[in-house]
Amino acid sequence: MACPKDESGRYLIPSKDDETRIEADCEDCSGWNVPERVWDWISDQHATAHNKGRDGLPAASQMNIPRIEAGKSAQQEPEAAG
Repeated sequence: MACPKDESGRYLIPSKDDETRIEADCEDCSGWNVPERVWDWISDQHATAHNKGRDGLPAASQMNIPRIEAGKSAQQEPEAAG
């Protein structure tokens, strides 16, 4: 059975309208769009897979993880001028 994905290609776990969501993009994987309540478990399992090099994952990777409050859209924050 295939896992559903969102419009950005991230694995999707549905949530209630009032739940905060985490959208995480791993540089080596598709990423996730999940309720915050399951994020710790998912990130721990994925980190373990990377650390052990399971499922063809490299031993190290970087993630971009914005937290999206319930009822708000996912928008990138502008980078600070420097």
